[in-house]
Amino acid sequence: MTMTLSSIIAAIILNNPIVMLFVLIVAIPVVIMSLFTLFRDLRKQEAKRVDDRLMGKTTRRADQRSQEEIQKSLIRKSALASQGSKGLLNSIASFQPVDNLQKMCYQADLDWNAARLVYRLGFASIGVIVVLFLLQVGIGRALIVGLPIFFGPIAYISYRKKRRLYALVEQLPEVFDAIVGALRAGQSLPAAIGVVAEQLPEPSRTEFGMVYYEQNLGIRIEDALGNMRDRLDQMDVSFFVTAVQVQKTAGGDLAEVLEKISTIIRDRIKLFGQVRVLTAEGRMSGIILLGLPPLMLLVMMVLNPEYASKLLEDEMGNKMLIGAGVAEVLGWAMIRKIITIEV
Repeated sequence: MTMTLSSIIAAIILNNPIVMLFVLIVAIPVVIMSLFTLFRDLRKQEAKRVDDRLMGKTTRRADQRSQEEIQKSLIRKSALASQGSKGLLNSIASFQPVDNLQKMCYQADLDWNAARLVYRLGFASIGVIVVLFLLQVGIGRALIVGLPIFFGPIAYISYRKKRRLYALVEQLPEVFDAIVGALRAGQSLPAAIGVVAEQLPEPSRTEFGMVYYEQNLGIRIEDALGNMRDRLDQMDVSFFVTAVQVQKTAGGDLAEVLEKISTIIRDRIKLFGQVRVLTAEGRMSGIILLGLPPLMLLVMMVLNPEYASKLLEDEMGNKMLIGAGVAEVLGWAMIRKIITIEV
């Protein structure tokens, strides 16, 4: 009798205690938290729509924020970054990698506290590893389950950061065009940045909105732009900030300088696209080499569990799995080093 896909999956889970334990410890809590987060976000969106309707506000596109929302975002991020400044969290926050992770959260537009995140992820990861080890699962399988709990969210932050910064760089030519147009219309530089904060989409809207908000609080425009440069750590943004600082010191036509920078950035974006096309084969090779061994292990666990159990249950097999994992990570790092070309 043929079995459906759901029956096969159910049989694998029920007959394999390791898979069942993984589902109970990781999968079910993740599903519950995802549903809770979705329900909470839906309620917030509905409450916001009701408030806007009562205040007589017109609805806007989902990717546009008002200046008040940008100010609240800046204040909220600063508050979250300073929370947990006592005891163990203060010690965790003093480490340079944690400080870099907090900067990544800013760049990814995530209102997360890095010290608290590392504390909770480390506690959850170590807890899962210890529980699995006490259940005599084996240190290799315990690490396979526990380490992704710690590094998974950090990888997600890195992905969000890269995607957001890449979108920002792509928008910079339009940003400079808008600033040049405002400058040649007779407006000041802060007013031109305010035009960018009002008219352009995310993420330029938020970042330049923060600059506009800071200079409204009394910070010099050069210092506000310097804060944006430190916050984003992007070479194209540094071009813009340096041009403004030089113009403020030595004078000159800022609009003409920004036009030239805009042309340079457009050329760099075009060249970067060509580099991505030429290195696509290397990236695909790295993905296949990294994903094929775990996939084959899962396939062997389903098709021939007795054969695959030698790696999972034998002590030497666990050591081989750890060695294979380390070798895969090193191979992926080498491939990334080869295909990463600075433009």
